[in-house]
Amino acid sequence: MKVQQLLVILPLVAILATSVLAQTTIPHPEIKKLGVLGEGLAVSTTDPSDFKAIRMGLAKVSVNVAGTESELTVGILFLDDSKYAIKNIVFGNGSTSGDVYLNNSQVGSFSLNLVTRIERDVWYGTMTVNGASYNAYIVAAPRHAKSSEAADNIKDFCKEDPIKCATVAKSLKGIGNVCDKTDSESCRDKIKDFCEKNPTDKRCVFAFREYCAKHLDDHRCVSEIKQFCSKDENRDNDRCQDFCEKFTNVCNATARHPVRNATTETETENEIEDEDTNTTVQTE
Repeated sequence: MKVQQLLVILPLVAILATSVLAQTTIPHPEIKKLGVLGEGLAVSTTDPSDFKAIRMGLAKVSVNVAGTESELTVGILFLDDSKYAIKNIVFGNGSTSGDVYLNNSQVGSFSLNLVTRIERDVWYGTMTVNGASYNAYIVAAPRHAKSSEAADNIKDFCKEDPIKCATVAKSLKGIGNVCDKTDSESCRDKIKDFCEKNPTDKRCVFAFREYCAKHLDDHRCVSEIKQFCSKDENRDNDRCQDFCEKFTNVCNATARHPVRNATTETETENEIEDEDTNTTVQTE
């Protein structure tokens, strides 16, 4: 299966999930969190000649049904040509697990961890399906955040860290004094709109990376922080602390001297001014 074909799995899964709600009109889902998306091999734990092609897509998506936004955690698994649903999904920082279902009956489960090998992200772990046990290896497809998705994350960042967000808002042209209070929904929406239209603006890149550093359970964030922390000049940045501890081969296990988190408006302004704008966010 080509990457382009693989990338349609998640929207299709979301559409199938919303059909459970018995809606006459199926809304277009938006990815809120991306877990596993890729393909590889599931190899029998007892016979290395017994293996199956594996494709998997896991995500948390947002759908608007009758004017009400709902979030759904959805997943799909293919073993060769057999299709299964995935439920009870748990997203962790570089890990995920869930149960495998066929026709509403549980037929297995899995547990996977993320590692980087030769600049490629690989999910590896164990899986049981229909009584058979497998070692699974899934090479992640390159699916980065779209500008609209990154903007949603930036809005969440502003809700989670209104102090830093206030410094971002203060410097954004076109927002002005109406956005002094970042606990305002309208203020966060204006920041979101600006960053969706200007995904490479250093203030938007700063906000997206600040969000991602604390949300490594989203593979789009892993991609963003991995690119940032793989550069020698960035490895002492606070964002890389947790990332480099887990992905030492990306950071080459270099000696690090943690930098104190910015605590004042001036320190945050300096961080924004120095931000590296080479981002993985895709313009739409």
